[in-house]
Amino acid sequence: MKLLDIINIITEEEDTRFTTIKTSEDPETNSTTWDVRPTPLRAVVQSVEELSENLVKAVQEHPEDQKLVQYKLIVGKIKKILKIHISKTYGK
Repeated sequence: MKLLDIINIITEEEDTRFTTIKTSEDPETNSTTWDVRPTPLRAVVQSVEELSENLVKAVQEHPEDQKLVQYKLIVGKIKKILKIHISKTYGK
């Protein structure tokens, strides 16, 4: 596998931790400058989704634990409200 193949594989996978914006291009040196900004909202949504999935698994393992069931319901509501808020406010 060549280096170019590896770079193509990496670039095909979407990295949601950062947003990149091309800021300038130097034709003399053929170099490009990028502005890299973190995208914390995506990380927050992913964290809440991961928490929700883990709570679902925990409730499946321990269905008698009513606190876990309540936490699962609460996190599910937070996940839904957060996604609605982000969609309405930021269009993502």
